[in-house]
Amino acid sequence: MKLKLVFAFFILIATATFGQSEVEGSALKSSIEKEAGIIADQASNKQIEDADEVILAKDESARTNFRATLKDLRRDLKDNLKAQKSISKEKKKSSNSGSSSVPFVLLIILAILLPWLAVGLHTNWDLMYTLLALLLWILGVLPGIIFAFLVIFDVV
Repeated sequence: MKLKLVFAFFILIATATFGQSEVEGSALKSSIEKEAGIIADQASNKQIEDADEVILAKDESARTNFRATLKDLRRDLKDNLKAQKSISKEKKKSSNSGSSSVPFVLLIILAILLPWLAVGLHTNWDLMYTLLALLLWILGVLPGIIFAFLVIFDVV
């Protein structure tokens, strides 16, 4: 019985010592991992900061390029609008200056009698205006006449 007690005591001491060294080994291992993690974190933080600086530089250059492109587009748009306005003014002047070979008095008489014919003669048979005048004349004589006068006097 004493032998059993001694043997059990020996096993208890051996397991306690072995367990303690295992605990110390795991503590040592965890402290090494922590230090390695800190070093790795510092290195990754440095890489992240470098990457952020590169991204910010690229982002700033992209913003600058975008702003320059936007200014160019605005300038082009303004130029196009000016060109379109000048073209529409020239078109309007040419339409007023003899697009119709019919005398003005005859157009007014036709606008009262047959508005669609007056509109057709004045606009050189522009299909949209002529059909609209015909439709308005069919729906009611007065709307057709009003529309014909609007087209003849270049309000529309």
